[in-house]
Amino acid sequence: MSGPTDLARLTGTIDILNEITISPEIKDVDVGNGESRPTVTKALSIAATQFGGAMPYTSIEEALTKTVSGTVFSVPSKLALSPDPLKYIDMYLNDEGAPVPLGDYPNGFANRLSINQSSLALELAPSRMLDTRYGWGVADERGYPILGVKNIGVATGIFDELPGLFFLSGEWRYVQTDVNGIVLLGHRWDGTTVVFGVASDANVVPYQVNDSGLSDIWLLANGMNYQLTGAGNNWDPVASDGVVRYMSRVGTNVQQVQQDQPVYGEVAPYVRNWLHILSSSQSLGLGTHSEILTTQPPVANRVFTIAVGLRQSDALQAVELAPESVLPLKPLVSNLQEAPHAQLCASLARHRDLPADAGVIGSCHGIGATTIQNLSKGTVSYNNLIATVTQCKADATARGYGYEVPFVDWIQGEANTNGSQGAYLTALLLLQSDLTTDIGAISGQPNIPLVLCQMSSWTTKNVTTSYVPHEQLQAALENPTKFICAGPKYWLDYHTDGVHLTGKGSVQLGAMHRAPAAAAIARKTWLPTYCTKAVRTGVVVTLSFHTPVGALVRDTANVTDPGNLGLRWIDSTSSATVLSAQVNGNNTVTLTLSGVPSGANPRVGIADIGISGALGGPTTGPRSCLRDSNTELDVFGNPFYNWACHQIISVE
Repeated sequence: MSGPTDLARLTGTIDILNEITISPEIKDVDVGNGESRPTVTKALSIAATQFGGAMPYTSIEEALTKTVSGTVFSVPSKLALSPDPLKYIDMYLNDEGAPVPLGDYPNGFANRLSINQSSLALELAPSRMLDTRYGWGVADERGYPILGVKNIGVATGIFDELPGLFFLSGEWRYVQTDVNGIVLLGHRWDGTTVVFGVASDANVVPYQVNDSGLSDIWLLANGMNYQLTGAGNNWDPVASDGVVRYMSRVGTNVQQVQQDQPVYGEVAPYVRNWLHILSSSQSLGLGTHSEILTTQPPVANRVFTIAVGLRQSDALQAVELAPESVLPLKPLVSNLQEAPHAQLCASLARHRDLPADAGVIGSCHGIGATTIQNLSKGTVSYNNLIATVTQCKADATARGYGYEVPFVDWIQGEANTNGSQGAYLTALLLLQSDLTTDIGAISGQPNIPLVLCQMSSWTTKNVTTSYVPHEQLQAALENPTKFICAGPKYWLDYHTDGVHLTGKGSVQLGAMHRAPAAAAIARKTWLPTYCTKAVRTGVVVTLSFHTPVGALVRDTANVTDPGNLGLRWIDSTSSATVLSAQVNGNNTVTLTLSGVPSGANPRVGIADIGISGALGGPTTGPRSCLRDSNTELDVFGNPFYNWACHQIISVE
């Protein structure tokens, strides 16, 4: 060390460093030679100002006072100019003291919601495989199959189906020509097949339908659909000169079959028995407020209705049906509105749910806004149903046909919304007994079951709950040979009044009733999606479900979530609530409660409650987001599922 001078210089340097590093003041420090350096406190202040967006402020006003113009700051989204529960942070630019929005960050819930919706969309997407029926095939130069061997071992031509599966250009969907370009075998986009040397009629187009898993031959003739086969495996149809030819396999026998072209109004020659499918209902079963969609006979030679039409006018419903209102029978179409019964009858034929020798008579007998008591024995509606059965049975006998009423389709309940506990179930049991007695006396049958669905729009009556949907399910669970419950109606397409259905909704309802109706025809039982057991351990409740098809699925896209998937805890003191609902992979749902419940009579409600005055439907009414994995499509190609029933189940 050189002496006091150097010591003084060192001491001065140390003082300057201390002032820079530990001084709490926001200032610059003279370090000599005309230079200055900011204190650490000032440097941190500058950094905080420049990176104001890195740490959210408690309000926009605070941020504007603590940042300078040209810098970025952030605030929690709930304190932003436009609060949004799906956001976490909103970023702004301080522009001369005014906040300019720059962007936002989503919160974890929004990310999970996006992932769930994306996963659900993938689950709902149809298979990308064009046709899974064939294990092996011969393809054309584009890779589209020409001939194929089905998975069941049957070889068949594929080019004779209706167009629309493959997307080629030009006049022909598939064509074979000779060296001169003359068409030897061709299939046009309009469905017509051309065979060289064989005359064809552009108004007569044969085609295959494979809804049942086996091929049936159908014919579109002058705008009318006819079903030519309902048994065996059939393919390669050709129509010419009033004759339809096709190949058919029954068991191990393969042969070429020839049929005369059907005549409108005549019954198919294979029909030897009538299945009379009756509907009794209030307005939803009549299609009130819906637009007519079934304008073309679904099956002109197999599915018929009575002379006055599938449903009667309001005036005609109130009087006894005259004999000329019942006979002669005619091909079924919708009239007045789109009653669900139209597509119920049609889908039973398309899916081969009918015996091969059976035809269908469909007829609706109901009155809008009417209680079950005013549709029961002794009323005009009931008498008209029995009178129709009497005349149709007599007509069947005259034709030499068998006759049977496999079930009565029952769509009712809204008019009984405010009834007392047990009243609706008692009326249902009496109605089924009376129908069995009175129809059985005509047809000779020992039992006539009711295929019914739960009403789902009771909140439009300004109530939150109703006993009716629960007793509709109870009837089916306790009396499976007398009642089959098709499920609830909350998922359907509702009219703007929140009570009735659109034409699309009526078609959906008819499709929903097909599977339970098919079970009734086959004299089998069928159960909807419903909870079979609820068991509590501590704060966890495990619900077990029955599903008609496949696994239980959480679906918040087709039915919006009213909270916890439409599930709630019930006991005598409301001692707990549901915090979360988790759908598992084994047809169970796990509920986590807010605490260990202490009230008596513990239960779980499933879509059992709604908001008084709310419209019925998949986004507003009492509902649940639980369904099965049904792969069926309705007549428009839309998927439909079996949704969880309205239910209250006791907890073990």
